[in-house]
Amino acid sequence: MSLLIDILFIVSSLVLLYFGSVWLVSGSSKLAGVYGIPPMIIGLTIVAFGTSSPELVVSVQASASGQTGLAIGNVIGSNILNVLLILGVTAVVRPILVAKRIIRSDIPLLISATALGIFVLWDSTLTFWDGIILIGGMLGYSAYVFFTVRHNKRNPLADAPEKIVASRKNKWLYLVMIVVGLALLIGGSRLLVIGGVDLARMWGVSETIIGLTVVSIGTSLPELAASVIAAIKGESDIAIGNIVGSNLFNLLAIAGTAAIIHPSAIEGIGITDMVFLGGSALLLFPLALSSLKIKRIEGALLLGFYALYLFLIWPK
Repeated sequence: MSLLIDILFIVSSLVLLYFGSVWLVSGSSKLAGVYGIPPMIIGLTIVAFGTSSPELVVSVQASASGQTGLAIGNVIGSNILNVLLILGVTAVVRPILVAKRIIRSDIPLLISATALGIFVLWDSTLTFWDGIILIGGMLGYSAYVFFTVRHNKRNPLADAPEKIVASRKNKWLYLVMIVVGLALLIGGSRLLVIGGVDLARMWGVSETIIGLTVVSIGTSLPELAASVIAAIKGESDIAIGNIVGSNLFNLLAIAGTAAIIHPSAIEGIGITDMVFLGGSALLLFPLALSSLKIKRIEGALLLGFYALYLFLIWPK
């Protein structure tokens, strides 16, 4: 009976994640048009932070319960998965166009944040002050995005006044779509984690491995669904902005919050995890720089790296 319930949770979660991602991406991109905010900024903020909310909920709950390995494993596993699996799948579905701004500023910022995360985790201990440093980095990034929006915002009435004004009448509908979409994503992710963790424990897998794999896959499905659907709709800025923004949020805000709530030693995070965490962030730069597009063959390469990562960390 328990096995059937876990399977039911997983199937139900996939349905919720699909509809939640559709509403979130549609509402966000339309709201961006109403206020003249570039879709890339929406991807880096609303969509990225929204789809990372399951990671936040799970990691905070795990940290508060003293399960630091699960909390940090979730963050590291999600960041590796976001680049290698999600970006890989998205590029295979449809090649991703990369804006120059992403290459100039956002990917270097992600690489810097990843280096900071590796630095504070290198001694296998997260202290209260490590958490303060990470949260400070998140506040700095948020201020940077806010500054960018203020100085790059175009007049929404400049191009097509009638169309924009008509859209403005529906802005509350778009907000409802975003909120409902986020709620479905959080609920779906929670069901998936409950069912997935129960199944993993039946197989005798450790807490940290659960965090690096089952939980990170479950909590990252919103990013997968949102990025793939954004790519299919031709919203490449939202697709890649979602990945970059989510990884920044995971490393700085979620790991920082977990450290502040429950500073402790981290067990089970090894050199392989650190290498793939840093390597996946670094790999983004040459992939994005080559013809300003992540091609299908490059997406397949990313998927191959993720398969290698799972092979290396899974208990033999």
